[in-house]
Amino acid sequence: MRGLLEERFGVAVLVRPFESSRVTVVGVRAETCGAIVLSAGDIQRAWNPLLTRVYLAHDLCHVLFDPSQGGLHIVIDSASDRRSHAAEQRARAFAAELLLPLAGLTQLLGTPREVNEPSAALELIARARSRFGTPHEIAANHLCNHRFIDRQLREWLEAERTLFAGTPPQTTLPEDGAPSRLVAEYVERAHRGEFLTDGEARTILGIDPLAPLPWDEVEL
Repeated sequence: MRGLLEERFGVAVLVRPFESSRVTVVGVRAETCGAIVLSAGDIQRAWNPLLTRVYLAHDLCHVLFDPSQGGLHIVIDSASDRRSHAAEQRARAFAAELLLPLAGLTQLLGTPREVNEPSAALELIARARSRFGTPHEIAANHLCNHRFIDRQLREWLEAERTLFAGTPPQTTLPEDGAPSRLVAEYVERAHRGEFLTDGEARTILGIDPLAPLPWDEVEL
């Protein structure tokens, strides 16, 4: 997911400490540039690493599609309820569809048939989340929205849990305080093209003024 954001959409991914423990992610857009910053101290993400992909997909929607009159556009996601705002509802739906595509669900589970038996519904959720690497809640809501499961079971399902039997998808993140891979790549290209001095490159990357640049180490 991080590779998709940085390599396909040019959205930098960063990890930084936040002053508030309630803030989990911040999405930032300025004209055609964007960044997603995850909280280094997010307890929920530490407890459930599958949330990393959800956070990145959710804020990708904010960065790409939130209406803005220009300037600096900032979206702050907190641990509180995210369902009350239209932009949040759109971002939730976008993340669910990106992580649990309908074509893939149909191939895995068959044609939606509004299953209304609780144990059968939980089995569908377990299969979907284990195949696509998502937390229980996002899979339960998405299967209800696409009528794989009767919507009357939604609230009951949200309070339940299913076992994750798949292989956790790999989602790499930069170290706390480190530059994004995208920014590091741009800095290297600018330095090699002599648009940045050694000192400017070190400052942007946050490395010691006397330390060798990463690409110089490779060359040696």
